[in-house]
Amino acid sequence: MTKHWNPDEQLIRRLAAEERARAEKRPMPPGAVAGLVLVATCCLAVGVVLYQFAGPRDVVEVGIPR
Repeated sequence: MTKHWNPDEQLIRRLAAEERARAEKRPMPPGAVAGLVLVATCCLAVGVVLYQFAGPRDVVEVGIPR
């Protein structure tokens, strides 16, 4: 494939815009990680409860046949 033509001036402007966007990124607020962990735990708990009520009723035994 051929490389797209991109004048140096446009390339410099694009790199400067990317650098500004990277510098403007704000860090996560305090407690955000704890909140995400709490949401993930709740989702897992809901999944476990739903599996208990709607999951398979029969126990399937897996083993080596004799």
